[in-house]
Amino acid sequence: MSAAISWTADVSLPLDFAVRVLERDGLRVRPFDIHAEGDGSVRALGLDAESWTAWVRALVGGERVLTSAAAALEIPLRPSIAADRLADKVRDYEDPWTKFPDIKAVRDRLADLWSENRAEGMRWRHAYMMTRQHDLLAPEHHRRLSRALQGLGGVPHLSVLVVRYSSPVVMVFPPDVCVVGRVEHDRGGRAYSEQIETGARALAAQDAGADRKAP
Repeated sequence: MSAAISWTADVSLPLDFAVRVLERDGLRVRPFDIHAEGDGSVRALGLDAESWTAWVRALVGGERVLTSAAAALEIPLRPSIAADRLADKVRDYEDPWTKFPDIKAVRDRLADLWSENRAEGMRWRHAYMMTRQHDLLAPEHHRRLSRALQGLGGVPHLSVLVVRYSSPVVMVFPPDVCVVGRVEHDRGGRAYSEQIETGARALAAQDAGADRKAP
Protein backbone atom coordinates (compact mmCIF):
# COMPACT_ATOMS: atom_id res chain seq x y z
CA MET A 1 0.00 0.00 0.00
CA SER A 2 1.30 3.47 -0.87
CA ALA A 3 2.03 6.04 1.79
CA ALA A 4 -0.66 8.38 3.00
CA ILE A 5 -0.89 11.83 1.46
CA SER A 6 1.12 14.33 3.48
CA TRP A 7 -0.55 17.62 4.26
CA THR A 8 0.03 20.96 5.91
CA ALA A 9 -2.48 23.60 6.96
CA ASP A 10 -2.41 27.35 7.38
CA VAL A 11 -4.94 30.13 7.68
CA SER A 12 -5.25 32.42 4.67
CA LEU A 13 -6.15 36.00 5.46
CA PRO A 14 -6.59 37.03 1.78
CA LEU A 15 -8.87 34.06 1.04
CA ASP A 16 -10.77 34.66 4.26
CA PHE A 17 -11.31 38.25 3.11
CA ALA A 18 -12.70 37.01 -0.21
CA VAL A 19 -15.24 34.91 1.69
CA ARG A 20 -16.06 37.86 3.96
CA VAL A 21 -16.86 39.86 0.81
CA LEU A 22 -19.30 37.16 -0.32
CA GLU A 23 -21.06 37.14 3.04
CA ARG A 24 -21.31 40.93 3.25
CA ASP A 25 -22.50 41.33 -0.35
CA GLY A 26 -24.66 38.21 -0.43
CA LEU A 27 -23.30 36.79 -3.68
CA ARG A 28 -23.34 33.01 -3.57
CA VAL A 29 -20.65 30.98 -5.32
CA ARG A 30 -20.55 27.23 -4.77
CA PRO A 31 -19.61 25.89 -2.31
CA PHE A 32 -19.73 29.23 -0.50
CA ASP A 33 -23.45 29.62 -1.07
CA ILE A 34 -24.91 29.09 2.41
CA HIS A 35 -25.26 32.64 3.68
CA ALA A 36 -27.76 35.48 3.79
CA GLU A 37 -28.58 37.81 0.91
CA GLY A 38 -26.35 40.70 2.01
CA ASP A 39 -26.39 44.28 0.80
CA GLY A 40 -25.51 43.63 -2.86
CA SER A 41 -23.19 46.66 -2.92
CA VAL A 42 -20.25 44.95 -4.63
CA ARG A 43 -22.46 43.12 -7.12
CA ALA A 44 -23.85 46.50 -8.13
CA LEU A 45 -20.33 47.48 -9.18
CA GLY A 46 -19.73 44.34 -11.27
CA LEU A 47 -18.85 41.50 -8.92
CA ASP A 48 -20.22 38.16 -10.12
CA ALA A 49 -19.49 34.47 -9.63
CA GLU A 50 -17.02 34.35 -12.53
CA SER A 51 -14.94 37.32 -11.40
CA TRP A 52 -14.99 36.18 -7.76
CA THR A 53 -13.77 32.71 -8.74
CA ALA A 54 -11.00 34.21 -10.91
CA TRP A 55 -9.99 36.36 -7.95
CA VAL A 56 -9.83 33.38 -5.62
CA ARG A 57 -7.74 31.45 -8.13
CA ALA A 58 -5.30 34.36 -8.21
CA LEU A 59 -5.17 34.40 -4.40
CA VAL A 60 -4.51 30.65 -4.32
CA GLY A 61 -1.71 31.25 -6.81
CA GLY A 62 -0.31 33.84 -4.44
CA GLU A 63 -0.35 31.30 -1.60
CA ARG A 64 1.63 28.91 -3.77
CA VAL A 65 4.19 31.62 -4.57
CA LEU A 66 4.62 32.43 -0.88
CA THR A 67 5.02 28.77 0.04
CA SER A 68 7.62 28.24 -2.68
CA ALA A 69 9.46 31.44 -1.76
CA ALA A 70 9.65 30.48 1.90
CA ALA A 71 10.85 26.96 1.07
CA ALA A 72 13.45 28.05 -1.49
CA LEU A 73 14.79 31.06 0.36
CA GLU A 74 18.45 30.62 1.17
CA ILE A 75 19.46 32.34 4.38
CA PRO A 76 22.37 34.67 3.51
CA LEU A 77 25.14 35.81 5.83
CA ARG A 78 22.75 38.45 7.16
CA PRO A 79 19.45 36.68 8.02
CA SER A 80 17.67 40.05 8.12
CA ILE A 81 18.06 40.29 4.33
CA ALA A 82 16.18 37.02 3.85
CA ALA A 83 13.48 38.15 6.25
CA ASP A 84 13.11 41.46 4.40
CA ARG A 85 12.80 39.73 1.03
CA LEU A 86 10.07 37.42 2.27
CA ALA A 87 8.32 40.29 4.04
CA ASP A 88 8.20 42.20 0.73
CA LYS A 89 6.43 39.26 -0.90
CA VAL A 90 3.99 38.98 2.00
CA ARG A 91 3.17 42.70 1.90
CA ASP A 92 2.51 42.51 -1.83
CA TYR A 93 0.30 39.45 -1.46
CA GLU A 94 -1.65 40.66 1.54
CA ASP A 95 -3.30 43.48 -0.35
CA PRO A 96 -5.79 40.97 -1.79
CA TRP A 97 -7.92 43.55 -3.57
CA THR A 98 -5.04 44.12 -6.01
CA LYS A 99 -5.47 40.57 -7.34
CA PHE A 100 -9.09 41.12 -8.40
CA PRO A 101 -9.71 41.11 -12.19
CA ASP A 102 -9.54 44.49 -13.87
CA ILE A 103 -12.85 46.06 -12.81
CA LYS A 104 -11.75 49.33 -11.23
CA ALA A 105 -15.00 50.07 -9.39
CA VAL A 106 -14.92 46.66 -7.71
CA ARG A 107 -11.22 46.98 -6.87
CA ASP A 108 -11.77 50.37 -5.28
CA ARG A 109 -14.62 49.01 -3.17
CA LEU A 110 -12.57 45.97 -2.15
CA ALA A 111 -9.72 48.27 -1.11
CA ASP A 112 -12.11 50.13 1.19
CA LEU A 113 -13.49 46.89 2.63
CA TRP A 114 -9.95 45.56 3.16
CA SER A 115 -9.04 48.68 5.13
CA GLU A 116 -12.14 48.21 7.28
CA ASN A 117 -11.64 44.48 7.88
CA ARG A 118 -7.88 43.91 7.89
CA ALA A 119 -7.31 44.47 11.62
CA GLU A 120 -10.15 42.15 12.61
CA GLY A 121 -8.91 39.51 10.21
CA MET A 122 -5.42 39.70 11.63
CA ARG A 123 -6.81 39.23 15.14
CA TRP A 124 -8.65 36.12 13.95
CA ARG A 125 -5.52 34.75 12.28
CA HIS A 126 -3.44 35.37 15.40
CA ALA A 127 -6.02 33.71 17.67
CA TYR A 128 -6.27 30.71 15.36
CA MET A 129 -2.52 30.25 15.15
CA MET A 130 -2.25 30.46 18.93
CA THR A 131 -4.87 27.73 19.44
CA ARG A 132 -3.50 24.44 20.75
CA GLN A 133 -3.08 21.83 18.04
CA HIS A 134 -5.17 19.32 20.01
CA ASP A 135 -8.06 21.78 19.97
CA LEU A 136 -7.75 22.28 16.21
CA LEU A 137 -7.45 18.56 15.50
CA ALA A 138 -7.74 16.09 18.36
CA PRO A 139 -5.52 12.97 18.23
CA GLU A 140 -8.42 10.62 17.48
CA HIS A 141 -9.51 12.70 14.49
CA HIS A 142 -5.92 13.02 13.33
CA ARG A 143 -5.53 9.24 13.41
CA ARG A 144 -8.81 8.72 11.56
CA LEU A 145 -7.74 11.22 8.91
CA SER A 146 -4.36 9.52 8.49
CA ARG A 147 -6.09 6.19 7.92
CA ALA A 148 -8.48 7.77 5.41
CA LEU A 149 -5.61 9.31 3.44
CA GLN A 150 -3.65 6.07 3.36
CA GLY A 151 -3.16 4.91 -0.20
CA LEU A 152 -4.73 7.91 -1.95
CA GLY A 153 -2.60 8.58 -5.00
CA GLY A 154 -2.06 11.56 -7.24
CA VAL A 155 -1.56 14.24 -4.58
CA PRO A 156 2.06 14.25 -3.41
CA HIS A 157 1.36 16.92 -0.83
CA LEU A 158 -1.88 18.63 0.13
CA SER A 159 -1.95 22.30 1.15
CA VAL A 160 -4.98 23.10 3.32
CA LEU A 161 -5.94 26.79 3.51
CA VAL A 162 -8.39 27.65 6.28
CA VAL A 163 -11.00 30.40 6.10
CA ARG A 164 -14.05 31.20 8.22
CA TYR A 165 -17.53 30.25 7.10
CA SER A 166 -20.91 29.50 8.59
CA SER A 167 -21.00 25.95 7.22
CA PRO A 168 -18.23 23.35 6.74
CA VAL A 169 -17.47 23.55 3.00
CA VAL A 170 -14.52 22.58 0.81
CA MET A 171 -13.25 24.11 -2.45
CA VAL A 172 -10.38 22.41 -4.29
CA PHE A 173 -7.81 23.83 -6.69
CA PRO A 174 -5.88 21.09 -8.50
CA PRO A 175 -3.41 19.73 -8.15
CA ASP A 176 -2.70 20.36 -4.48
CA VAL A 177 -4.80 23.01 -2.71
CA CYS A 178 -7.90 22.56 -0.58
CA VAL A 179 -9.67 25.65 0.79
CA VAL A 180 -11.61 24.72 3.92
CA GLY A 181 -14.42 26.87 5.29
CA ARG A 182 -14.13 25.98 8.94
CA VAL A 183 -17.07 26.53 11.28
CA GLU A 184 -16.56 28.30 14.59
CA HIS A 185 -17.82 25.54 16.87
CA ASP A 186 -15.71 22.55 15.85
CA ARG A 187 -13.58 22.00 18.94
CA GLY A 188 -11.46 18.94 18.36
CA GLY A 189 -11.80 19.23 14.59
CA ARG A 190 -14.10 16.36 13.69
CA ALA A 191 -15.74 18.29 10.84
CA TYR A 192 -12.35 19.75 9.91
CA SER A 193 -10.81 16.29 9.49
CA GLU A 194 -13.73 15.23 7.31
CA GLN A 195 -13.30 18.34 5.16
CA ILE A 196 -9.61 17.60 4.60
CA GLU A 197 -10.46 14.05 3.62
CA THR A 198 -13.15 15.29 1.22
CA GLY A 199 -10.71 17.70 -0.41
CA ALA A 200 -7.96 15.09 -0.72
CA ARG A 201 -10.33 12.58 -2.30
CA ALA A 202 -11.65 15.18 -4.75
CA LEU A 203 -8.13 16.13 -5.85
CA ALA A 204 -7.08 12.48 -6.15
CA ALA A 205 -10.18 11.74 -8.25
CA GLN A 206 -9.46 14.67 -10.56
CA ASP A 207 -5.88 13.52 -10.97
CA ALA A 208 -7.03 10.00 -11.77
CA GLY A 209 -9.49 11.35 -14.32
CA ALA A 210 -6.75 13.40 -15.98
CA ASP A 211 -4.55 10.30 -16.21
CA ARG A 212 -7.33 8.36 -17.92
CA LYS A 213 -7.76 11.13 -20.51
CA ALA A 214 -4.04 11.39 -21.26
CA PRO A 215 -2.98 9.80 -24.58
